[in-house]
Amino acid sequence: MEVEGAESMKSRKEQERERRRLKDRERRRYLSEDERERHLARRLKNYQLRKAESRDKSHRLSGPSNHRR
Repeated sequence: MEVEGAESMKSRKEQERERRRLKDRERRRYLSEDERERHLARRLKNYQLRKAESRDKSHRLSGPSNHRR
């Protein structure tokens, strides 16, 4: 009996997740072209920023500090 309850809880979580995924997909479908491009550009910019930050960190750790001249 307890197992049944646990399974129904799990399926409810799965249903909520699926519903959220479908809702997001619908929202994306109705984005205008420029909104979609802006969204993709933002994602790319975030990716580039993270990449640059990690590069700066590794650079900072490897060499002598020359940021005060």
